[in-house]
Amino acid sequence: MGYLVERLTRPYDFRVLIETFVYTRRQFVHEDFTNYYTGLLRMLEELFGVRLSSDALSFDKRVLWMLFESTTRSLLQITHPWDGYIDDSLLNVKLESCGEQGHEVYRASAAISDAGKASAAAHRRMLYALFVAIFGECSRVVTSEELARAGFDDSREPDMVNYYQYL
Repeated sequence: MGYLVERLTRPYDFRVLIETFVYTRRQFVHEDFTNYYTGLLRMLEELFGVRLSSDALSFDKRVLWMLFESTTRSLLQITHPWDGYIDDSLLNVKLESCGEQGHEVYRASAAISDAGKASAAAHRRMLYALFVAIFGECSRVVTSEELARAGFDDSREPDMVNYYQYL
């Protein structure tokens, strides 16, 4: 569902442009997130001079774009059994009372977490390589100041801390 949202890093290189694209495909607890990331993506696309879509791509690039989109969907499907818990204190108490079985749950949980992180990192490497294959090398970096001059205030990125009432 996208409860925990990491704030984007700044300044914005092509990797953060891709992360912004990924964020526009997530489901958030409030439309403020969707509106912010959609607006940011439009502005970054303009400043980077690229359009993250299959529009205007050659057939060969469209084939690669299909893989870019399916990789994005796959990245967003990485989950963990603990996802969605706002407060896991009762669950932890119960697991601790299970002795060795509870410890095995924690070990397995850590392994799932590590595998999820590795999978997400591999997905991102794939997205970066596909971006370069489709759009070419990109050394452009966009600053918050450039965004402000173009009419977008990136200091207004929503923070999940302010949205817990929507969970």
